[in-house]
Amino acid sequence: MSASRGWSWVLVAMLAGGWVGCETPRSGETSSVRGGEEAQVARLMESAQVVARAAELRDRGYGGEVEVVRGESVAPGRGLGEGIEEERARLSQALFGDAEALQLSVDRGWSSRAEARAGEQGAMRVIQEGDGEVSRWASAMASSVALESQVFGALETAGSVDGWLAQQVVRSAGPMFASTLALAEAQGMELDGALLARRPDLAERVAGVNEVMAAGEGASVERALGALVMREALGLAAALYRAQGWGGVEWGRVEGSGQSVDVVRPDRWMGGDGEAVWQWPEAFEAVQQARRWELIGQGRVGPLLTSVWLEEVLDARGARSIFGAWLADSYRVYRSPGGGEEGFVWLSAWRTPHEAQQVAAAMEQALVARQGEGAGARTRVAVQGLHVALTSYTEAQDPGHLDDEVKALAGAALAFLPEEPAPLRFVPTTYERYVEAAQEARLEGERWQDPASGWTMSLEALDGWQVQKSDEVHVRWFATHEDGALAQWTTELVDPLGAAFGSDDYVAGLKEAFARSVQGSEPEVQVSAEGEGGPRVSLAATGEIDGRAIELQLWQWERGEVLTSYSVQAPADGVGERLAEVALALESLELYGEALVPERERGEAEGGAAGGAEGRGAEAEGILEFRVEEE
Repeated sequence: MSASRGWSWVLVAMLAGGWVGCETPRSGETSSVRGGEEAQVARLMESAQVVARAAELRDRGYGGEVEVVRGESVAPGRGLGEGIEEERARLSQALFGDAEALQLSVDRGWSSRAEARAGEQGAMRVIQEGDGEVSRWASAMASSVALESQVFGALETAGSVDGWLAQQVVRSAGPMFASTLALAEAQGMELDGALLARRPDLAERVAGVNEVMAAGEGASVERALGALVMREALGLAAALYRAQGWGGVEWGRVEGSGQSVDVVRPDRWMGGDGEAVWQWPEAFEAVQQARRWELIGQGRVGPLLTSVWLEEVLDARGARSIFGAWLADSYRVYRSPGGGEEGFVWLSAWRTPHEAQQVAAAMEQALVARQGEGAGARTRVAVQGLHVALTSYTEAQDPGHLDDEVKALAGAALAFLPEEPAPLRFVPTTYERYVEAAQEARLEGERWQDPASGWTMSLEALDGWQVQKSDEVHVRWFATHEDGALAQWTTELVDPLGAAFGSDDYVAGLKEAFARSVQGSEPEVQVSAEGEGGPRVSLAATGEIDGRAIELQLWQWERGEVLTSYSVQAPADGVGERLAEVALALESLELYGEALVPERERGEAEGGAAGGAEGRGAEAEGILEFRVEEE
């Protein structure tokens, strides 16, 4: 049943102390109190509309009354099994140096702000705390989670910390996607399911949603973990939607997953990579037997928890970038003969030796940052090809033993048990496709070929310039001249929610941006329909940068949601000849290959992608976006 049929909104406002049944105001206060009541009712009405729209978007309406009540929600408890609680404490001690640092209540941003209870005949009652955008989003989340529980039932009980985290992402994915769309619509944004699925980064523009996806500087481990769960829930839902619309999203909820690598790498989940099986080296087993330490626990840390742990030394984006390079991991916990000490031994596998080196360096820094300077007497990190071995003890150990132990781990072997692929085909995001295409760009002789932007150009006119291709995904190539002139070719994805390319608003924004960066400039902008691929925007400006007089010429054009900027900047006294050379090169511009996002995808109807780029996008997802400098 569509949510537009069969339900009605019932709005009840209850303030702390309550205005319902409160003391009758004096006559002079009547209008202000009534105004407050009316404003409160209006805000609850807005929340009810968002709640109802989140269900309507997926054609799973409530069939009964939607009641939004102002009050205090009751956040659910952790509900962890005894085995998970024990593992949580051990992982927390080994990685964070404190058994209580890692908590798994994971305030997901909605459970402490809204509570939903399904009633009879499809009714839904939501208790909402607060009035802001986060509260409206939380009400939609809580009701969507309750709706999914009604339709699909409860998820299986998780058997590990990593499995529990995976479940939180799966449970939140569909509600997160629907609630984000509903709130964006309420804020006047033209953001539909197809666009959000291709560009999940646009969720950061939705007020309220952006808050719950960002932990903030100095956030607790629990808050950082909650923000990460929300980001990955949106990313998972977007991937499933790209594959098969809402049917794909609901497949993920029904199928579920017991490991976080599936939810942070849906391309591997859909591809049937299967579970990793580790063979620990006999030499390492012999070391433990000789010491008579007892094996008391084993499992996997998983990429989700690893990412949060590394956020102590990396920003959130850099920490998340490990997902693309992640292969698998396994850990063991040993107890000393007297029972007073424990040792945590962790193996992880990465896609390339270089990535393993980068991650190992970050892990070493994280151990010190999380556990203090004394970590060196209790821990070791070593790179062994694609593997990283890490050991962490509750007490200081003999340095020779720590060194021998990690050496004995060098013979570890890893294999994957393949599974049947999912009935879905992974389709990369627009950004992933852009990055992958950008890596295929070529500067061969005097010919520039750029699959990401879909253009090729001869640079023969730049004779006498030093031309260099860049590995950066936005500045694609640049050229310098001995007189100080600089030419460059840059690309970026267009802003689908911003001003249309070439429009008056776009031109005004472009002028304003250049006026801020070039002192004393009054940019002149022209929009023409010349050239292949549609209109071009050209800008000319004179002014000063860092006290130096310069002239600048910029050309822009757009194809397949990729904006290309081609520019020259030169000293004011010699710009003429350089400008002529750069303009001559522009005359050789030609279309190259297919547009990154064809027109048929831009206007794609709700329901998911039937086509899209081939491949699983693993390379595009696997770019480590951090660099750890060696001391």
